[in-house]
Amino acid sequence: MLAVDIPEGFVWYGGPRRRLKVLLTPQLRAEVRRIVAEIRRQLLSGELPPAPNDERCRECQLRSHCLPEVTGAPRRIDSYVRKRVFECAI
Repeated sequence: MLAVDIPEGFVWYGGPRRRLKVLLTPQLRAEVRRIVAEIRRQLLSGELPPAPNDERCRECQLRSHCLPEVTGAPRRIDSYVRKRVFECAI
């Protein structure tokens, strides 16, 4: 916007109160553009990405909404749907 080169930036991690220097290389800029395009595609399609179900999930406030244990394994989704939806007592 201002026609100036910005070679580096910083990411602030609030929990541990640490700052990490990030070099803004052409490769990183290209990766960010690719990821933004993918996010836009997913938003327009209504498709949700699979939950990673790794150490990041342990303290996540959204865990109960994305159900990483279920959505991370297609077989478990089938089992969950059969058990919870199709075997309900009427």
